[in-house]
Amino acid sequence: NDNQLTGALPTEIGGLCALQRFSFGFNKIGGTIPTEIGQLAELEELIGTENLLGGEMPSTIANCTSLKKLAVNNNQLVGNITTLIENVPSGLTSLQLTNQHFRGRIPPSVQKFRQMTTLSFLGNDVTGSLPPEIGEATSLQALHISDNQLTGTIPPDIGNLISLEELRMAQTRKNGTLPTEMALLTNLQRLYIFENLFTGSPVILGEIPSLRVLYMFGNMFTGLGGLCKSDIVPSGVALAANTCEEERYNCPCCNLCCSSAATEDCQLL
Repeated sequence: NDNQLTGALPTEIGGLCALQRFSFGFNKIGGTIPTEIGQLAELEELIGTENLLGGEMPSTIANCTSLKKLAVNNNQLVGNITTLIENVPSGLTSLQLTNQHFRGRIPPSVQKFRQMTTLSFLGNDVTGSLPPEIGEATSLQALHISDNQLTGTIPPDIGNLISLEELRMAQTRKNGTLPTEMALLTNLQRLYIFENLFTGSPVILGEIPSLRVLYMFGNMFTGLGGLCKSDIVPSGVALAANTCEEERYNCPCCNLCCSSAATEDCQLL
């Protein structure tokens, strides 16, 4: 890691049949991930964050049946997210694809990730809705899907993710009301749903006992006061609001009000 390496990954990498961890993050490695990566049946971690990788993830990644962590954040990879999710091994515990150019829809096959704790494809071109099958990935602790073109409502099945600690679903086109099942996310500490098209009241979020950080400005909620109706939010939320001007957005348990994502547009309450 972090050695200013350049060039491309050699196809000969496939000859390292006993390799378990391959980490080359924070370099300037370009080209594509060679198909020979599929010859590494013992590989458990493939980490190539912050490089110049392009092209598609080779379908031979399916042959890396021991793979637990795949992290290639901040590269220039392209491809269909449906195909990739269907190709990668079901035993993954971490899949990190932040800031790439993946497109397509999240497939129902996301349900296969029963051991996954981190799923992140923030900053891509993913479209469509969040499938209800996401609720079957019950080991998830972090779900990051912000800054995509997602639409539709949050499925009630989100309430099955009882291990979830952080949910980032900001700057998409998600809409509708927040499902009451979100109250079942008893371990959720950080929730980012700002700049969407959500409506109704966010009162259900006041039922989440562990919630400490809440970014929810830039929506069409009809009131925030309900967040403070319960004694289970003793520390208040760190950030909330659409505007600090209108009385309907009065939020006694909020610490800040923001009119946009820029922190300079926030003010103390």
